[in-house]
Amino acid sequence: MTDELFNVLRDALATDGTRVSVRTDGAIAEVLGPLEIRRGDEWLTLGADGGSHVHVKTAAIAALRFSAPPDGNAALEVVNADGARLCRVGFARADRERAIERFGHLGQIAAAGSRDG
Repeated sequence: MTDELFNVLRDALATDGTRVSVRTDGAIAEVLGPLEIRRGDEWLTLGADGGSHVHVKTAAIAALRFSAPPDGNAALEVVNADGARLCRVGFARADRERAIERFGHLGQIAAAGSRDG
């Protein structure tokens, strides 16, 4: 994982009104932000140990992808090599324009450092 990717994710998580969500076929978990982020040897921790947090395996992260559909909230998605979402940092609807301003230029940032967008 590049420092650029880590820093973008850190900045997104520190934004007021964020919500990290992890979705499976049968469940959705949400953790309200702002959240801190820590990088360990194998895992990222989104949130504080001892409180609500999410662990994401660093090796599974292929890219960050920003989206802002006209009918939904802006979000920064953490995706794997197949493009499947590992988790999502959603921005409150009231902060949609600010999120687009701060992160919309990113498009997609690959964990290896290349950028589409």
